[in-house]
Amino acid sequence: MSAISRLDAYVTNMKIPWGAVGSYEGGNQVLGTVECYKQVPGENRFQFEKLWNTGFESQAIVLHWDQICSILAIGYIGRIFSFLIS
Repeated sequence: MSAISRLDAYVTNMKIPWGAVGSYEGGNQVLGTVECYKQVPGENRFQFEKLWNTGFESQAIVLHWDQICSILAIGYIGRIFSFLIS
């Protein structure tokens, strides 16, 4: 994603006092996405199945994946969130 399109999405996602009150479906542009894939067992080790994805209004960065505990740590809007993946 280029810097110009990120800036455009940030401006589009800004809440302004004279804007519409309340939220509506699809009102924000996605800047960051986290996607989860599972490797499909078999001969082809490069075959994956998409389990889920979620979008964020700001850039999200995966900081750490703990395979033993199945915990995903994500940096988003200056904070760190952890998710238990089942």
